Amino acid sequence: MKKFVILILSVFVIWAIWANTRSWSTLPEMAPNISHVENLIPLPIDSLQGNVVGIQPYMLESDYLSETRFFQKLEAYYQKAKEEGYLSSNTIVLLPEYLGTWLVILDEKPSVAKASSLTWAMAQLVLTNPFEFIKHYPLSKNEEDRIASTLFRMKANQMAKAYERSFLTLSKKYQVFTAAGSINLPEPQVIDNQIIVKKEDPLYNSSFLFGPDGSIYPTVIKKAFPIDSEKPFIAASSPAAIPNFELPMGKVGILVCADSWYPEAYEAIKGVDLVLVNSYCAVDGAMDVPWAGYNGTSCSP
Repeated sequence: MKKFVILILSVFVIWAIWANTRSWSTLPEMAPNISHVENLIPLPIDSLQGNVVGIQPYMLESDYLSETRFFQKLEAYYQKAKEEGYLSSNTIVLLPEYLGTWLVILDEKPSVAKASSLTWAMAQLVLTNPFEFIKHYPLSKNEEDRIASTLFRMKANQMAKAYERSFLTLSKKYQVFTAAGSINLPEPQVIDNQIIVKKEDPLYNSSFLFGPDGSIYPTVIKKAFPIDSEKPFIAASSPAAIPNFELPMGKVGILVCADSWYPEAYEAIKGVDLVLVNSYCAVDGAMDVPWAGYNGTSCSP
């Protein structure tokens, strides 16, 4: 019995050391990989009083291990856009879908970022945070993929704060509006210029608009038409709830990826001057093959 107790204690000590070792000294050097692809010039009759700068940042898994690293990587692109003269007082910076979602590995071990598969990365998150995982697991009883939804709930506060602080700072420092891609959060709300989550509520693929005055617009954009790979843990919002925004450059609608293929989304933002769509393609070479359309609903987009 004594040997068994010693064995258990030894295993616990080894686990505690492993779980709490989070050194980022081995992170690779940050390489922005910045290039200018195309400059779209509005027509002279265009009513839009401003410009849109689309940024597709080349993000590594390691860029999400710390808030500082995440911020610095994105700022490199803002700084380059400023140097090239693309940022003005009426600029909207548009970023990709899911840009903030990978903050789920924030403050985790570098081995999570180096994992050979998503399954092993998720397993490490569970093994490193077993008590937090157990605490949040009952809140995910309504999702098909309880592990993924539990991990997002477990890290929701950290994710929201890092995302919020990064884009508040970038938008104010560079004096631009930022349509900040999207992030998976449980029932996010903007209260007193902060993103607040309700961990017991459904998860939404959510987007936020940040202003040059250091504010977050209070209306959250939630994806209304999740695709099949999202459905096990992402809830569908009402298409009628998709908002539009009165900005200095005109009335703007923001759609999250697949929503841009459904007429209900355009009905909700009817009358806007500009439609922005953040999107994410998970497959290498997705832009080089014929588009097969989206899945996720019983009707074809």
